[in-house]
Amino acid sequence: RKGTPLCENFDAKSSQEKLAGLRSLMRAYGLGAYFVPSGDAHSSEYVGLADQRREWLTGFTGSAGTALVTESEALLWTDGRYFIQAAEQLAGTEWVLMKSQQPGVQELEDWVNQRQ
Repeated sequence: RKGTPLCENFDAKSSQEKLAGLRSLMRAYGLGAYFVPSGDAHSSEYVGLADQRREWLTGFTGSAGTALVTESEALLWTDGRYFIQAAEQLAGTEWVLMKSQQPGVQELEDWVNQRQ
């Protein structure tokens, strides 16, 4: 079955392991990118533990942010309220902080459109 690249008892501890597991599934399903918002199915800003996918994947605990993973990049967009926190929490990982609405920083939609 397609899910076999990532075993059912996957218990990654590090950001690197989580990204490797996600990328394995992306390859298995033929996905070029994977989008991870902060909200839940109801578009809530503050979500329950079971819906904290972006936090689990990135390690960033702020309430606002969007992650995008490709085969070669791991990007997190957040706003000015969280620049310092995100920089600290992403330090030492593959994640790149994309500071929304800052000069020279593409917004997620523009970043994706430029690479299609």
